[in-house]
Amino acid sequence: MYSNPDGAADLDRFKILADWFRPTTRALLDRIDIGPGMVCLDVGCGMADTTFELARRVGDEGRVVGIDIDETILDRVREDAPTNVELRVGDIRTIKTDPEFDFVNARFVLDHLARPLDALANMKAMLKPGGIICVECGDYSGWYTYPRSASFERIVELVTEQRARTGGDANAGAMLPVLLLEAGFTNVETTIFQHVQLEGRYKRWVLSAVTDERAAWMAALELADEAEVHRLRQDMTALIEDPKTVMGTPRMVQCWGRRP
Repeated sequence: MYSNPDGAADLDRFKILADWFRPTTRALLDRIDIGPGMVCLDVGCGMADTTFELARRVGDEGRVVGIDIDETILDRVREDAPTNVELRVGDIRTIKTDPEFDFVNARFVLDHLARPLDALANMKAMLKPGGIICVECGDYSGWYTYPRSASFERIVELVTEQRARTGGDANAGAMLPVLLLEAGFTNVETTIFQHVQLEGRYKRWVLSAVTDERAAWMAALELADEAEVHRLRQDMTALIEDPKTVMGTPRMVQCWGRRP
């Protein structure tokens, strides 16, 4: 959400991600026991998939606020928002509120930020004492294909460096528990999951790393020229169409804790 070179036009990628992580996010919300009457904040809410799931759980007596820096995306989902949801344009690095929330969720946010602890401090200040925070990020060092592919590994290298050049960390998932502890949260717990595919739209998701828009962005950052990215896209298409190629997603880390 904080460094998306494709902009709001790349909605299919967001929809794939929402479908991909819906079951694991719901399982985590079950574990945390999000229920009726709670007041929740969904940071970097994007297509609002998690926002609307939280709204369903807290019911009419609860309330959910979703914030995202991309107003275009929010405009696309506002008409579908339940009555107990408010969608706001905002940046977690700068917004301030009173401690009004029982639960704060941030999926795919901290990995885009140069100073994630500052964002966590803001989220902590928004939580009521005893409130729960949940953060999810990827660890791209665990992204793999079998058989191994030099072109695939080059894409992982480019995406990781691209994120670093724009102030983020594609491997931020690995440090989430430490970040929560350093931010002063207690009762910190974590879990890791990874999806693996032999075929289907999720396997094709890797192509989102080598779109024409991203090729131009990588060229502007002097990471790779457009000819190389075009070749990588061709190689990935061949791998994806091979029914004997196994492709794993980046390793995903979920971490949660409480404000004392």
